[in-house]
Amino acid sequence: MTSTATISSSAPFKSLGLQPGDTIMVDEMHDDLVTVSLARRTSERSSALTTRQFLDKWAGKFPVPQTEGDARLAGIIAKHVK
Repeated sequence: MTSTATISSSAPFKSLGLQPGDTIMVDEMHDDLVTVSLARRTSERSSALTTRQFLDKWAGKFPVPQTEGDARLAGIIAKHVK
């Protein structure tokens, strides 16, 4: 998630409510005002699907692998299931 804020150049960074993993970029500087973009890091755990969520979401959307040696299934699982 990215947001933009304009603050006084003398304002402490604490006023932005930064959290570990956040990224801040200075966009513009005018007189005593600074416009910054703040990118919040999302937790990998919250964005990953559980095995059950993955199956509910993708069941029936891909051809069934014909053999256990079919690499497609392993690739899909590695990409989407954490």
